[in-house]
Amino acid sequence: MTPEQRDAARAKAREVARARRAAAQGSRAATQGPGPQTPEEVRAHRLRSSVARLARKLGDTPLTDADGVIRVLRKAYSNINTQRTYLARLIASVRDDPGYPKPALETLRQEMLRLIKQVRHDYGENDRSDRDKKGWVDWRDLRAARERCEREGTLRERAVLSLYMDFPPRRAEYRTLRVRRTMPPDDDTENYVVLNKDGSVRCVTLASYKTSKKYGRYDIPGARYDNDALAAYCANLAPGDWLWRRGWRSPSGWSQMVGDLTLKWTGRRATINVLRKSYVSYLSALQPAMTTNHRRQVAAAMGTSLQMIDLVYRKVK
Repeated sequence: MTPEQRDAARAKAREVARARRAAAQGSRAATQGPGPQTPEEVRAHRLRSSVARLARKLGDTPLTDADGVIRVLRKAYSNINTQRTYLARLIASVRDDPGYPKPALETLRQEMLRLIKQVRHDYGENDRSDRDKKGWVDWRDLRAARERCEREGTLRERAVLSLYMDFPPRRAEYRTLRVRRTMPPDDDTENYVVLNKDGSVRCVTLASYKTSKKYGRYDIPGARYDNDALAAYCANLAPGDWLWRRGWRSPSGWSQMVGDLTLKWTGRRATINVLRKSYVSYLSALQPAMTTNHRRQVAAAMGTSLQMIDLVYRKVK
């Protein structure tokens, strides 16, 4: 079987699997009823889901224990914007409940207002959060670390750094990359490294990522990768093979692996989010007069918005 035939056979198998999943979802919908349809229903569903997740986090702590809720949120989520979101949705779900204690509701509201002020201050000043500071690595230091990795690192380490540093860093979508010898069809919803006949990288195509429904499939030309680490890593893989072992294909497993990699070569366990912020901060300092169109192109390459680039990822201190 030729590589092209193998790709076609695997694509057909995935189509069959998708059809089966769709049929199963249709069966569940028939028994459970349709999901939320209108914007109001969607908002109500999100509200109930958030409060249910919070209740699971709280364990034995009741939702009426405002101080306990705040303690659990601080412990569970270091991101204050996440804490604020959970508080806002809890308040929205109980504010019209006559059985919910008024003092507890007021405590939750005061905490939410405090968090809103802190979020606005941090975004307005473009300060690094405490979590950012803990694992922050300047992009220049990352470049120096990569040079050492190119000389002394494993092929896998070099390939991962190539993915995150030869192109504006994406999120964790690289964890689900598979090998292809031909370009995937337009309706394919997976992520691939597409190889040329000579084994070089034709492109990295991403169709499954956090914001794919908004931005669609994104193809990164193989010429953007400065070294041959990615192609060499794929050389012994057959079409359809995963690039990474199973444990690294989960979001937590991939994040752990990337953190281990940055810790090894920089001495700091930088998260993928820190890599993204470090890159944008470096680029903004390097090109302070960067045009809006250029910033928009960087945002598109990272799978995010111009607003996120300006307000969240760019850090000045």
